[in-house]
Amino acid sequence: MDLLRRKDREKAPGDPPAPPGPDATIGKYRILERIGSGGFGTVFKAWDPDIKRPVAIKSCLLGKEFQARFFQEAELAGRLQHPNITTVYEFGMEGETPYIVQEFLSGEDLSQLILRREPLDVLARVKILLGISLGLEYAHRSGVMHRDIKPANVRILENKSVKIMDFGVAKVIGAPSVLTGTGVAVGSSAYMSPEQICGDPVDVRTDIFSFGVLAYELFSYRKPFENENLFRLLEMIVKEDPEPIAKRVPDIPEAIAALIGRAMHKDPAERFPTMRDLRAALASAPHGDAVPALTGAVAAAVPDSETQRLAAVHRYSAAGAASARELDDLARLASRFCGTPLALVSSIERERQAFHARVGTSLSETPRDVAFCAHAILGADVMEVPDAAADARFAGNPLVTDEPHVRFYAGAPLVTPDGYAIGTLCVLDRRPRELTEEQKDGLRILARQVMAQLELARRRRVDEETSGERLLLEVAGLSEPPPEPGTPLPIRVRDE
Repeated sequence: MDLLRRKDREKAPGDPPAPPGPDATIGKYRILERIGSGGFGTVFKAWDPDIKRPVAIKSCLLGKEFQARFFQEAELAGRLQHPNITTVYEFGMEGETPYIVQEFLSGEDLSQLILRREPLDVLARVKILLGISLGLEYAHRSGVMHRDIKPANVRILENKSVKIMDFGVAKVIGAPSVLTGTGVAVGSSAYMSPEQICGDPVDVRTDIFSFGVLAYELFSYRKPFENENLFRLLEMIVKEDPEPIAKRVPDIPEAIAALIGRAMHKDPAERFPTMRDLRAALASAPHGDAVPALTGAVAAAVPDSETQRLAAVHRYSAAGAASARELDDLARLASRFCGTPLALVSSIERERQAFHARVGTSLSETPRDVAFCAHAILGADVMEVPDAAADARFAGNPLVTDEPHVRFYAGAPLVTPDGYAIGTLCVLDRRPRELTEEQKDGLRILARQVMAQLELARRRRVDEETSGERLLLEVAGLSEPPPEPGTPLPIRVRDE
């Protein structure tokens, strides 16, 4: 069966102009134009008639081995929800041809920007790299390695936001690959790590190497390893050091040059151990005028009782899932009462901020050191940020400068009965504003209700576990059965 199907139907209200000729469809999606093609298949811009939005549809026309990779891409990318990663909406089959439906991205690939040598200052380049590092940090924390980081797989949107694309050769961290055998390299030649080329085991540091190659190219507009002969190119990556970027770009800040060099070290043990470490170094690296690139991205202080607080977070972690519906309702109430498009129920964990209920965003977590809520839990009352762009703590925060472009924040701490702030109920907006005293009081009340729901769910879970243990002991004959109704309790006399 052909991938594209033609059918006649009435144009629905709100639909965009139809392409010339009869409508072509894939599943329910109406094709608007072909935007790319290659050996694997074709990418179309299409229209979702239900939600009234453009989408991108990526098809796979190759054999079973490549289709297996395609299925894996749909599975791995589909589980990742982050503002710096392309969102996958759906996977389907048109006849025997699989296709992925994902968000349609405006703008251009980073490779096009590099090709035309776009004049960018240091800060603009650092912001691009920060967007990529945030997306990769989230993917790694979610257990996914990309394994093909390169400029062609990074999209720069019209609003300058950054999106990582194409998880076609991604891999679950720590899992054996069922699609590539030992000694088989995957990825794009000029950006592959030495261990990829040699077919050695890889971990997240292979993405860090590729990130370093991309950063080198973004600053110099030249690849660190170049040769028309593929075998010679691979040999250079494995055995030779590239020309130091400071020689190609004399005015590059020393700290950034050192960061790129460390990321591209041949020995994985000499690279940054995690993408979080790399991102932290990048965010604090000075640029030309010796001012940190993100002076406003200030991480919150760690509470004095952090060990006990984290233990409390752990106690309530399962309670959040058990009371998801109630938390969603309370987040919606907070959004409506405060008149904001976004609301969240969050917990602040050791390295991340996790969302247990959300309104107006698909995010499921952020790094802790960019979380507004990490600041809010340090206080006893509602923390309000009328204009994040004018606040020294948040002006350079990627949640402010990039998607979701937070400008206003107000968060009420979620305090456990024993006094530990495990997270917040917060409301956010994309424009500066302030809450009224009545709205602040409503946020406090709703935060107490969130904590009450979490405590109720926690107690239910403890009761269920205790009841289950008691039942197992009774079945095993290891505990006495409860007395019959009316039986007097035995009197125990203490020996003197």
